[in-house]
Amino acid sequence: MEDKSKLCTTESKKVIFFDIDGTLHCPTVGIPLSAKEGIRKLKENGHLVFICTGRTKAMLFNELEDMGFDGIIAGAGTYVEYEKEVLYRYDLDEETARSIATDFRARDIIPVPEGHDIFYLEDERNWSPEYKYVYEKYYSCFFYNFNSALEFTCSF
Repeated sequence: MEDKSKLCTTESKKVIFFDIDGTLHCPTVGIPLSAKEGIRKLKENGHLVFICTGRTKAMLFNELEDMGFDGIIAGAGTYVEYEKEVLYRYDLDEETARSIATDFRARDIIPVPEGHDIFYLEDERNWSPEYKYVYEKYYSCFFYNFNSALEFTCSF
């Protein structure tokens, strides 16, 4: 029988998951230097560090990705990556995506589908200056009109 007691010692490798919003990042502060240093020390000590977020991969800004995480669980589990290799990815089919968007619009709700690679925003003319600033500063993904984006990809 394998001795499991070693799995709980300080010398054993651990897998540590970090949320983004309110944990690693705050819009008014950004990512504190102490968080970056803590993640660096965890990795130096042989631990694996992962981002685990409801955000889709497209909504991970460069500063996060440059911190050297071993993996990413994004989109509330619809995307899993380990050592830059995609292990799991769930994509909606085009018919389902169009149906959801149509239902939202019928109820006067503006859909903002988030994909693994891109996410889609409708009319940026209605954005507040603060909203536009956050998206321009933090997101490296592409913004497409939703209807034309469905012709490009259905990965959301």
